[in-house]
Amino acid sequence: MMRGELVRPAGLRLRLDVIDAARERALVQAISRLALEPMVIHDNPSRRQVAHFGVSYAATTRTTGAAPVIPAAFVEAVALAAAALAIDDISFEELLVTDYPPGSGIGRHRDAPAFGLVLGISLLSPCTLQFERGSGVARQVWEQLLPPRSAYLLTGESRWEWRHGIRSVTRRRMSLTARELRGRPSLRSG
Repeated sequence: MMRGELVRPAGLRLRLDVIDAARERALVQAISRLALEPMVIHDNPSRRQVAHFGVSYAATTRTTGAAPVIPAAFVEAVALAAAALAIDDISFEELLVTDYPPGSGIGRHRDAPAFGLVLGISLLSPCTLQFERGSGVARQVWEQLLPPRSAYLLTGESRWEWRHGIRSVTRRRMSLTARELRGRPSLRSG
């Protein structure tokens, strides 16, 4: 294997146009009305603004807690994305709403181990989801374009073995990230 070899992470699913333009506009308006706060990582506030629903997660203490109920409009969007990604019998207890101003992104990371499957919905503008695992000559990378109104799912290797991040965006972007608490049912086969 050559250094930096492009290898698609197993378990990564992507579906385009999981919501229509009218629903996207409604979601963007709903997000714009939220009281968002900077995401704080290692005591440093980031440029991206977030709101937690269902379950909160504090990156600094790596703990979960209670959060406001997930708004119905967001539940409906996640349900549409889950259906498009062929997910059945999954309860996404946590929803993270994120507003990315131009120039913001997310460094490569793995989502907290308290959560299982990760489903994301991309809004407003495209972004690049970057994946990486290994280092040195064993390093593998993959980049996946996420168009507006698309949804992705991280499961299996893409969830647990790869780090992922969002390359700095050039235009404002918003996203909904739904995560299940571990110990819940997993994907049905077939």
